[in-house]
Amino acid sequence: MDRSRWIRTWQYLAAIGVCVVALGIKLALSPTLGQKTPFLLFFAAVSFSAWYGGTGPAVLAIVLSALLAKWFFLAPFHTFMVEPSELLRMLSFSAEASLVAFLSLQLRQAREAAEQGVTQAETALRVREEFLAIASHELKTPLTSLHLDVLFLRRLLGATDQKLREELPSRIERVARQTTRLTALVNSLFDVSRLSSGMLTLVRADVELGELVQEVVERLAPEAAQARCVLNVEAPHPIHGQWDRLRLEQVVTNLLGNAIKYGAGAPVDLLVDTVDGLARLRVRDRGTGIPPEAQARIFGRFERAASPQHFGGLGLGLYISRQIAEAHGGTLGVESTPGQGSTFILMLPLESPGSE
Repeated sequence: MDRSRWIRTWQYLAAIGVCVVALGIKLALSPTLGQKTPFLLFFAAVSFSAWYGGTGPAVLAIVLSALLAKWFFLAPFHTFMVEPSELLRMLSFSAEASLVAFLSLQLRQAREAAEQGVTQAETALRVREEFLAIASHELKTPLTSLHLDVLFLRRLLGATDQKLREELPSRIERVARQTTRLTALVNSLFDVSRLSSGMLTLVRADVELGELVQEVVERLAPEAAQARCVLNVEAPHPIHGQWDRLRLEQVVTNLLGNAIKYGAGAPVDLLVDTVDGLARLRVRDRGTGIPPEAQARIFGRFERAASPQHFGGLGLGLYISRQIAEAHGGTLGVESTPGQGSTFILMLPLESPGSE
């Protein structure tokens, strides 16, 4: 018997148990209470059964309480034959007990909702704290580098050493790179805000998907070279669609950037084609792969499959990318086997939703 069935069985047994306890207490107190209140203690049994076990145990407690009260406390005793006057009392008890059970169920649901609310609040607080820690680290790293480079450039203003001046182009390049990184981080935060408030808008125009992918590949080529990744692009024929070019470029950049990050030292393949009347982009890396239990979770806010200690980022890229894909009427999914890499698949309709 699995755990849930065992718990359910125990709840019904508990309902029977409290009814028997109520009967025992009533029998013990009969010399004092007499026969005037045959159902009093059974209300407590019904209330407990509803609060502890829910509707089923509550109904069982009502029926069992009525039968026990009739057998022991309503004339004629020790028989289930019911006189009209006693039948009215039993029906009255059943109605009142049902009301008690209903109120107890409401209390139970309120308790469960409160517990769930506390759990959700604790989870949200934990996620927020983790995000703030990651965000502060991600923002601090380029800011620290920028600060050091600015101090160096300030020294160059009065320097006469030719060797120091020769470092000027590389330092300016580092400043530009860190500024770009900061801009991307801030834009990601703004995108999450827009998505949360439903304010993400698309500016649709004719876009050729293969051309857009090639542009992103050329832009990320230095990063790929540094990670020793060869980028292979296959786009057999032009594929045009009504898409938001900047947003689609953001998706491709996120997917390719992740492939380079997690698949460093191995080739990355990009395939642009059509299937079933939809445009398709497949981005395949040969990295560590994603465990099956994490493949749905990685598309959530501030989520990642790998430890943030080993790979940077806010954990927003895939969340934003999927939201953009769905805003276009498309999908973004992943196929992955641990140890064999991952393939992210972007599917987009060629026409905007609602167009003829």
